Amino acid sequence: MNSSINPSGPSLRKLLTEAVRQQQQGHHDEAERLYRAVLATHPQQPDALHYLGLLAHQNGRTALANGLLEQSLALSPDNPVFHYNAAAVLAGQSRWREAIPLYQRALELKSGDADAWHGLASALQALGHPEDAVACWQRGLAIRPQHIASWMGLTDTYRSLGLTAEELEACETMQGLAPQDPVIATRMAESLIAAGSYERAARILEDVLSKTPNMASAYCLKGVLLTILGDFTGAGKQFEAALNISPDFSQVYVNFVAIKKFSLTDPLVSYLEENTQNDHWKELSQKINVHFSLGKIYHDNHDYTRAFMHYLPGNTLFRQTIDYSTDSQRKYFSGIKHHLGRDFLVRHESFAEPSNKPVFIVGMPRSGTSLVEQILASHPDIHGGGELTFLSNALRRRLGVNFRVDFAHSVATLENGALRDISQEYLRNICAIAPNASRVTDKMPSNFMQIGLMNALFPNARIIHCRRDPLDTCVSCFTTLFKSGQSFSYDLKELGEFYGLYEDLMNYWYEVLPPGAIIDVQYENLAHNPENEARRLIDHLGMEWNSECLKFQDTKRPVRTASMYQVRQPMYQSSIGRWRLYGEHLQPLMDALAL
Repeated sequence: MNSSINPSGPSLRKLLTEAVRQQQQGHHDEAERLYRAVLATHPQQPDALHYLGLLAHQNGRTALANGLLEQSLALSPDNPVFHYNAAAVLAGQSRWREAIPLYQRALELKSGDADAWHGLASALQALGHPEDAVACWQRGLAIRPQHIASWMGLTDTYRSLGLTAEELEACETMQGLAPQDPVIATRMAESLIAAGSYERAARILEDVLSKTPNMASAYCLKGVLLTILGDFTGAGKQFEAALNISPDFSQVYVNFVAIKKFSLTDPLVSYLEENTQNDHWKELSQKINVHFSLGKIYHDNHDYTRAFMHYLPGNTLFRQTIDYSTDSQRKYFSGIKHHLGRDFLVRHESFAEPSNKPVFIVGMPRSGTSLVEQILASHPDIHGGGELTFLSNALRRRLGVNFRVDFAHSVATLENGALRDISQEYLRNICAIAPNASRVTDKMPSNFMQIGLMNALFPNARIIHCRRDPLDTCVSCFTTLFKSGQSFSYDLKELGEFYGLYEDLMNYWYEVLPPGAIIDVQYENLAHNPENEARRLIDHLGMEWNSECLKFQDTKRPVRTASMYQVRQPMYQSSIGRWRLYGEHLQPLMDALAL
């Protein structure tokens, strides 16, 4: 709580100073009595209104708090402390959109407020504006370079952007500021996992847990690491350990239910339900995590109505936290077709990076991309790279702010030399992770937006487009809590609209790309006849067939996608037609898909 008392007389000053002191010492009843004593004689006293509002916020009286803070801002519109505190209260309610202009006004009035830069960055990150958030983190850290919370936020934002090198560098800086801090060590381990340095991450976590055996977040992260490596039994034990320490650590539930089917008689289920019904979960993230967890549990137990009754509020709550519109997405896709389509390909057809090492696997999320990659990665000469960010990182570093503001037009202005630099950087990166592989897969589903660019950079590279029944694809998205991105998936109508944009863009790529550049893989065909489809894929890549591709569930490789459990199971067909389990609830999606 920032303080800025400016009462209009000695007696008021004394009362307010004492009230703030009582509030800071936790004597809330006495503080409220004093504030109200001031307001009894001076009902428009802004400091009393403001700090009484903060007191109401501390005591969970949200509506009263917001009203009092609004009054104080109206009476004292040029007080940067008031704007900062009001913004922080709204941020605490996950009302990020309303908090942002208050943070911005606080910074207009006092540009050197590191706390306000931190708050603004946090709000921008929460709303899905990571590039803007990075700039704000950096402004705040320039003012207060030892602010650990801002370094932590910056690493999170770098993670969301896929800037692994920058993320690790920020973690190293944090560790230099507090080398014995187990929270920072755990955050370093998390960054190393994202970078694929699993052994080093494991060593750090073992060291943290040996010194801080009651650290739930370290157990949770170790469980995530073991899940990535395919040790689901070991992962479950780590999640149990985390919950024994901190039963309200809601992220653990999301990870746990992803690898284990819980009976409805399990105490964990009743604990989650009871605490949901009595409004125990105070943080929005907790509510979202628990709703998605219960949705998965009820789905596994074939109670699809109750499952949907949790998936729906989970998605609705998450949707409230992000900025997204179909209109903006439509303009983005239109820009791609206009700037990076037919004319772009013709203009750069003389540019030729001959390598056929990259294999791009694209499609909607939950369309079978992870399964296709797992099959290919089972071939001894093919390395499964996972969801690589090498291409977007190379572009982001060259385009700067234009990567976000005017991506397609900015890429279209790049000359052949710049494109060659980008292709060479990409090749260096994939060769570094698999120097001896003939092919390296890049399974970033959203790369379907960049197919024209990818074909210009690597005309000999193969593109695999994964398709799945539209309703099954969309329902699978709606019932998945993604770690980041996929902002279109948390509203059924918007989800269907995005699918239409995706399908339209893919049809455009088929028109303008050379024949054979893209091969379609239909998930349903793959599930029914895996060998035929696997052979077709290997042939598309110009490789010799290897029967190991049919033993993909036994392939030992890290998998970091939402399908990390499913791809380690034998081929199954139970997810085909899954949408019918929720059919009665899907009308907004069906209308958007025109089905």
